[in-house]
Amino acid sequence: MTEIYVKVETGQEEFELETGKMLKASLTQRAENNRANTELVERLSDIFEDRVGLIKGHKRPRKKIKVDLTKEEVEERIEKWQKHR
Repeated sequence: MTEIYVKVETGQEEFELETGKMLKASLTQRAENNRANTELVERLSDIFEDRVGLIKGHKRPRKKIKVDLTKEEVEERIEKWQKHR
């Protein structure tokens, strides 16, 4: 299992995912009625091809998620998504 910190920006024109010291996700949904959190979990689950859980930061722009992959597998799947989008 890998835990990852993600910084999110909501209400953007399109979904983007940037790598670096911390993942940065630009989400199309606004932070209202859990919509942005739902989008984050759904999109990352698609990218990682595995279930993603939101552990911390439900009401903050800095989130902590978990996924049942190794850190290397997470990095590989992000790279694969960035190449094929």
